[in-house]
Amino acid sequence: MLLSAQRVRSAQGLTGINLYVYRHDGGAWDPSNLEALEQGAELVDQAFEVPPGGNTVTSFLDVFASNLTRADAIARAAAAVRAGPAPEAFPAVFVEGGVVFRLGLVFGLVPSWRNELTDLVSRLLLSAEDVGYRA
Repeated sequence: MLLSAQRVRSAQGLTGINLYVYRHDGGAWDPSNLEALEQGAELVDQAFEVPPGGNTVTSFLDVFASNLTRADAIARAAAAVRAGPAPEAFPAVFVEGGVVFRLGLVFGLVPSWRNELTDLVSRLLLSAEDVGYRA
C-alpha cells in the first residue's frame, strides 16, 4: 500500500492535509524499489481538507508498506524513525520494520522534521480508515 499525506496551502491562504490511499497490485513487496511500488499502485480513495488545484505543498509523507500492514505497525515504525538520527537532506527516505517513509519538507520546516513526521503519520492513521485503508 501507499498512504500519502500532503500539507498544502492554497493561493487564498487555506491550509490543510490532503490524503491519498493506494493499493498495490498484489505483486511481490520490495521496499527497495519505491518507483516500482508507485507505478504498481492504484488510487482507491482520497480526502481533501483543501480542494486540489494550484496549492503549494509545504510537506508530504509517503508511507509504503505491504497491503497487510497494520496501523499499529506503521505507528511503531514511525516512532522509531522519529527517535533516530536526522537525515542529511530532504526528501528523506527511512526504512523501519518493513515500512518505508518518504518525507519532504519546505526549508522552513526542516528544523521541526520530527514534529512534522509525527503530525502527518498521526493524521494519516486517524483518517486512513475513513478514506479506504482497512488492515
